[in-house]
Amino acid sequence: MRALRYHQHKRDGTVIQAEWITNFSITKLGSLSFYRMAKSRWEIENHGFNDGKNRYGMEHICHHESNSILIVWLLILLALVIERLYPAALSAL
Repeated sequence: MRALRYHQHKRDGTVIQAEWITNFSITKLGSLSFYRMAKSRWEIENHGFNDGKNRYGMEHICHHESNSILIVWLLILLALVIERLYPAALSAL
């Protein structure tokens, strides 16, 4: 196990500290590559949630039963996957 700890200094003077743990050896994954991989994961996740919220209304679900909430979220995510896989086909409609 290995940990990577970093400090990010923002322009407003705040400092963000993060730690990541991995089982990759330093010879297989250098610290800079590990940092970039960890940061890119958050970019993908944030973009996905932002897209889902702003384009697909994922922030509000009208149903209150656990099964209906799950089904609504799964249908929305299925629509997202289909749109990502077939953007040309959907734009032609």
